[in-house]
Amino acid sequence: MDCQIGNSIPATLPVILVPPAPAAADEPGRSRTRDKHVKPKWIAWLLLTALVVGLFLVFLPLLVDTDQHSSLSPLEARVIGEWSHDPAETSRSFFVDRSFSTSNGQFVGTWHVTDGRLTVTYWQPFELPTDCSAASLAHSIRRTRKETLSWRVEFAAENQQLSLDQGCVLENGRLIPIRAGDEKWLFTRVRNAAK
Repeated sequence: MDCQIGNSIPATLPVILVPPAPAAADEPGRSRTRDKHVKPKWIAWLLLTALVVGLFLVFLPLLVDTDQHSSLSPLEARVIGEWSHDPAETSRSFFVDRSFSTSNGQFVGTWHVTDGRLTVTYWQPFELPTDCSAASLAHSIRRTRKETLSWRVEFAAENQQLSLDQGCVLENGRLIPIRAGDEKWLFTRVRNAAK
């Protein structure tokens, strides 16, 4: 239906189509295909939301721990590399991103040097229980417990030797001396940059 408004501008009246109201739930002949697809979509969204929240919680410590990404001090730069105190034993690797690991993969962690003390927070990587026993599950959980140790650090032989002494364990924010005698650990550099 065309009509003239004003001079000679044609106008068309819009036609609005309104869909019929959906049938009530108890009416015969109602299509139930929509209801069958609603639940799987809802479950998929719920699973996706749970996955996103789970990943956020996993990566939250990395986002919060900003101290680990500051630039290295000159003393920390000297620690970078792979060190061994006995060729027959595993070596310890200190990386630029302040991560730490042993050559056999038994321990991983983080490290930093403050006031001449090397502090290492380490744990054993999580391993799934070997069987369904309570002891195996307890062992897997116990392995992920973090420990923090600290030593006074000194370098010798043009930074090719590292000695650690006055070992302490960090408990409740305080350094507690390790009562294993006045032990001094001497490490030799295996590589300048850890792999």
